[in-house]
Amino acid sequence: TYQRYQRECPYKIQNCRVIKSRKPGDDPEQILAACQLNWKARKPQDKSDNIVFIEWLGCLPEHMNQGWGSLLIQWAAEFAQREWRVRSLTLYVVQANQDAVRLYRRKGFVEQYDKKRSGAWNKWTTRLTSVMCMGMDRHWNVLTMEKDLTTMAIVI
Repeated sequence: TYQRYQRECPYKIQNCRVIKSRKPGDDPEQILAACQLNWKARKPQDKSDNIVFIEWLGCLPEHMNQGWGSLLIQWAAEFAQREWRVRSLTLYVVQANQDAVRLYRRKGFVEQYDKKRSGAWNKWTTRLTSVMCMGMDRHWNVLTMEKDLTTMAIVI
């Protein structure tokens, strides 16, 4: 849960946004959706070349399709550009989660490609990584997607 994460990783909370319920009668601490950003330095001397990625983005199932994911993606893009002055925002998504893939595409994310030969075909193939779900004996294909931030105006 978010509260456990807050206790165990307090240094990461500054790069996190949560959306809580404001409906009368709802628990004011009820988290509807949340987004966590993280970054990795490619070249410590050039901050603009850092990789900023959405570490996680989630919404309670009963609050999906209400615009919370779009709002958090917009926050992530603006925060990454304003705070870290990076050129792009990266995320990893399970390829089978087509609802999420469609959302990310609508928000300007595009699949990243590696130029590889696939069998007899010489074509661009989507960069996929096989990952192991924690504690589960199941592999997932993970799609890398990236959003170009260079065309966005910096919001201060």
